[in-house]
Amino acid sequence: MILIPFSRSKCPHCKKWHFTAEEATRHRETLAVGGGTETPSIVRESHQLIKQWLPQAEELAIPQVRHGLEYMNPHAVADGRALFFASHNAEAL
Repeated sequence: MILIPFSRSKCPHCKKWHFTAEEATRHRETLAVGGGTETPSIVRESHQLIKQWLPQAEELAIPQVRHGLEYMNPHAVADGRALFFASHNAEAL
């Protein structure tokens, strides 16, 4: 699973969804938490919470990006995802 944090305002239905630490304990899949190296502190804090709740989460840091990872540095995002999937046997996912 790849998780890219986003604003709930971009997804009105997501406002109703609440993911808790208890629910997180049921998930065992490895996931990549994507963010830019220039990401604002509030987003970095959310990454830390995700990694606390889901210790199997792996950081996917995209260089020289604050927001809009796929737009600002698409090659680094593609390379990072490819490496993630290659290291986790994507065919088995």
